[in-house]
Amino acid sequence: MRFRQVVALFFIVGMLLVATAHTQGIDSTRAAAEQGDPAAQMAMGAFCHHGMGVPQSDKDAARWYLLAAKQGNAGAQTTVGMMYLSGQGVQKDEAQAKSWLRKAAEQGDSTAKRQLESMKKPTKDLE
Repeated sequence: MRFRQVVALFFIVGMLLVATAHTQGIDSTRAAAEQGDPAAQMAMGAFCHHGMGVPQSDKDAARWYLLAAKQGNAGAQTTVGMMYLSGQGVQKDEAQAKSWLRKAAEQGDSTAKRQLESMKKPTKDLE
């Protein structure tokens, strides 16, 4: 997946979660996230990723997304996989990326499936 597509994916995920989080407020969203609510953890990840109401931090975004991913949230698993693939907020690690993308794909996440397929294709050498 190209960088623009990754950015678009993060933006879309973030925007979908913004409406829910804004109605609750960032403080209550953070409280719910700290209590283990995966939707709130995803929202906090999006807030941190985009700097909406909190300081922008890819590292904090990755931490929140990872909490939701560990609870089986397919969207978070895809996001974490993409972050490991690009090294955004975490150390770049293709094995971790594939692992998280596989978990999401097993749950039917089409973005994760497409990304795994694209990773199988050989890249052309630049001449």
